[in-house]
Amino acid sequence: MGLRLFISYAHVDIGQVKQIVDILNDLDYLTWFDRRLTPGKDWRSQLQEAISACDAFLYVISPESLASEWCQWEFAQAVEKGIPIMPALIRETSNLPECIKKIQWVDFTQGITVTSVSKLVNGLQHIPPSEIPTTPHNPSGEPTHAKDNIMFLDTDSQPGFQNREEELDTIVDSNLMIYGGERFFLINAGPQMGKSWLTHKVENKLLLTEKWVIKKVDLRTETDARIDVNRLISLYFNERESNGITDKLLQKCAIDISKSNKSLLCVLDSAELLEEKTEELLRSYLSEIYHYLSSTGREDITFGFIAASRRIHPHWKGLPLTPRFKIVSLTHFKLPVVKKSLRDMAATQKRNLSNDWYETNAQLLYDETEGLPALLTKYMTEIRENDYIAPQTILEFETFEKLAVPYVEHVLLSAKNLIPSGGEGIEHKRKVLRELLMYLSSFRIFSPPHIKYILENGANIPALQSILGELNWSEYDLWSNLKRTYLTEPVPQIYPSRIYVPIRRLLFRYNFRSQEAQINIHHQASEFYKDWWSHETSEDIIVYLFVEYLWHYSEYLRLSANPDLVSNYLIKAKSEFDAILAYTRLPRNYLLERLEERIFSDPSAGDEGEFVRTTFKIKPNLLIEMKEYLKEG
Repeated sequence: MGLRLFISYAHVDIGQVKQIVDILNDLDYLTWFDRRLTPGKDWRSQLQEAISACDAFLYVISPESLASEWCQWEFAQAVEKGIPIMPALIRETSNLPECIKKIQWVDFTQGITVTSVSKLVNGLQHIPPSEIPTTPHNPSGEPTHAKDNIMFLDTDSQPGFQNREEELDTIVDSNLMIYGGERFFLINAGPQMGKSWLTHKVENKLLLTEKWVIKKVDLRTETDARIDVNRLISLYFNERESNGITDKLLQKCAIDISKSNKSLLCVLDSAELLEEKTEELLRSYLSEIYHYLSSTGREDITFGFIAASRRIHPHWKGLPLTPRFKIVSLTHFKLPVVKKSLRDMAATQKRNLSNDWYETNAQLLYDETEGLPALLTKYMTEIRENDYIAPQTILEFETFEKLAVPYVEHVLLSAKNLIPSGGEGIEHKRKVLRELLMYLSSFRIFSPPHIKYILENGANIPALQSILGELNWSEYDLWSNLKRTYLTEPVPQIYPSRIYVPIRRLLFRYNFRSQEAQINIHHQASEFYKDWWSHETSEDIIVYLFVEYLWHYSEYLRLSANPDLVSNYLIKAKSEFDAILAYTRLPRNYLLERLEERIFSDPSAGDEGEFVRTTFKIKPNLLIEMKEYLKEG
């Protein structure tokens, strides 16, 4: 869970190693390696640095890896450095070292599964250095990492993460490293958007200056700290008093930072798991420590704090405390970043491809992955492994089944994303929330009426109603739990909530696989909104409903690919617009202005201009035609 893993294996086993690594990445572990070994440089020193930088050592055991002098040497280095070992047996062997026989290992000889891979980190083992066999001081041949271009082992070299350099510079170069810069940051993003990667890069960049000390707490593993602010302060400052947190203790924390002659950065990963009261107290204590340190007058020493969270809770930014938190939001990657990633990947393999090739295939990649970093990496790896031949195969159904479906099922719809708080009945809760999110993926925004509609009209309603009864959940409970999932976020103004836009698009394609199914669901949604506004009284909501009605009907039209329906679209839009005018008695120009404002600055569209993109695909000037058409009395 956030651990950086060095993987030692024999070249012949690379196929199985890739399977294990893909699952580890999906489970949020950082299968990390300090790039492919650089030719001409000392391999041992490079490997020693890489092993030292990792939190655990995954030893992939086979007859070939046990016979490899480099694997033996890597294993010995990890043991001597006190790094926890994760033994994974992928092929039977009669030559297991005695030190391995004494501990538990995970058996992959019968196949590699998510369950078996997840057991690896739960079974971290420490081996005394005295028990390891004698290993060669100068291993013969080449280490595996000098043979294989193992991009999947390194988030630095994985395609798709390059544009986080801007956020990295914002935090480090433009603030933490300069006098008077911002000191407290909240890195906010949905699942698998690179929060852990960014915090890790911040830590490394500051440590290279030799002027900073980093203290990191991950609430996924430090469960007690979620409700105990004393525990958090103890982890960060090695200070704890039986009487709790006092001003004297906070002053001592500041004094210790000053006397260390190094600045301190405290990092809190998975900060969304903090209890509200703990969050409020921690925010207050951090502020006091910062001001006590500032009162020393030292310009060369400072105190910084980074919270990486999937939620923006009010205590991080809403309390009248200083320093204020600077929000750094990580979104999906945009098309220019995808293009650059594709070019960079090809350049590392010395491929000379045309501009048209990059333009065409970057757009394909963006459309297929929705710019989601982890999925983009999988698709780009697929292109690379196919030797850049016929990259349009990423559009094939089989590729979606191979790459996108496991990502949706094992990552996005995992229990940790849908039920962050855990508790009893997780599988029942996950099943209900999964089913609801599948249907909600057809709506850009959702609210209690959407849930009521789905419960009355969804395909698997009898089964859902049965599980809801077992959970004793009302519609309000369902609404509350949907808002707590890591796939959703609040939306300003009148919009209650939404699924993260790129995730919604992917879930929609996952749930409604055929074009016919997509056409039908958009038609049903447009009718749902039309029925809703017929008994709505709020002008703001009526405008919102009409915009959503038009968007769904636009998608229905686009997917139908019937040019004869375009003129019908304008007639239908005007008919419903005139009906709303009669119902609300609003002036035509006023309602038209409200409508135009909502379409072109629609929060549900994010920064993608979703409505504009849809209508443009149908006909470039369709929105202009509609506006002129609606003006006519």
